[in-house]
Amino acid sequence: MPFFGDLVVFSRVLRDGRAHWGMKLVAVATLLYVIFPVDLVPEAFLPIIAWLDDIGLVLAVRLALNKALEIYRYPLFEPAPVRKEDRPSWPDPQLASG
Repeated sequence: MPFFGDLVVFSRVLRDGRAHWGMKLVAVATLLYVIFPVDLVPEAFLPIIAWLDDIGLVLAVRLALNKALEIYRYPLFEPAPVRKEDRPSWPDPQLASG
């Protein structure tokens, strides 16, 4: 389900030390809105509609940051893939100079 997968992606953004602080701020705000009991539409009065505003917010953030969040989308119990900037360059510039 994309909604729950996006919540996992936001938690991965928060744990990544290299993620931009702005992206972490958006992830925190989105997660807090989803789990915090105070909403624009309270769940106690209109449960289905209240869940839709949570889903709508997560999907809006997903669409707005789709390209930036792509590196955080991988299967749940697998390790994060190696990023291009994490790989050593070839040939290694330190070995080539010596």
